[in-house]
Amino acid sequence: GGMSGDSGPVVPSEPDSATPEPARSLRGLLRNLKGPAAYGVILSLYVVIGGLAWLIIQSQSARQPVQPAIDPLPAPKPTRAAELTVVATAVPAPVVEPLPTAAVQPAPAARRYVVDPPPQGKFILIDQDRQTMYLFEEGTEVQRYPISSGVPGSRLTDTPQWTGHISHYVGTFFAYGGYADHAWYLFKDYVGDILIHGAPYNYVGGKKVYQDLDKLGRAPASHGCIRMSPEAIGQLGLWGPQGVLVHITPWTGNGPARLPAGS
Repeated sequence: GGMSGDSGPVVPSEPDSATPEPARSLRGLLRNLKGPAAYGVILSLYVVIGGLAWLIIQSQSARQPVQPAIDPLPAPKPTRAAELTVVATAVPAPVVEPLPTAAVQPAPAARRYVVDPPPQGKFILIDQDRQTMYLFEEGTEVQRYPISSGVPGSRLTDTPQWTGHISHYVGTFFAYGGYADHAWYLFKDYVGDILIHGAPYNYVGGKKVYQDLDKLGRAPASHGCIRMSPEAIGQLGLWGPQGVLVHITPWTGNGPARLPAGS
């Protein structure tokens, strides 16, 4: 079973052609290729390698979810509302037909007083036809009182028309058989002094008994003075008549007042 020394030289045997050669390298293959064939192989290798790389990249991209790139929206900028432009258009003016002038003018308002009061200050109007005294302030009537003036028809008893200012305060006086209180002096007439005073009276049992109170506001009954009720002459004094302008209208007999019976 041992090896003998006289054995012949060993000859390497041929490799089996059916078995592939793992030792052959790509470099050796390229070295053996020459001419156009070598360039074709190289180009084919580039195409194969590039395709494999593209497949690898696509497979990795499919595994990882792609986050969409979202660009931040720009912040809104404040914008001014467009201003309305109003263009005035020429509109023709409406045609207004003039109203026909009234043929008949309205009658003026009826006059309230025989004499219009002045617009300033105090004023007293004594209307004999109405046997009424009117008090005015700044052109407005503030009070009225019934009075009794002088009996017309005789210069010894009538009250003449007169305009002037109330003078001084007389107070109580006695005349024609009776007393009168709160007299205010007006003017001197043909037969004597003309005053504004309370109704005449006499004492009966220590009390004042007034005369002709029923004539106040209805009929003239004095001797020329202006008579008033005791209450009215007292209110006139409180109103302050001194220095006030007075106008006494004449007696015409055309007013509501009437002469007393038997005059």
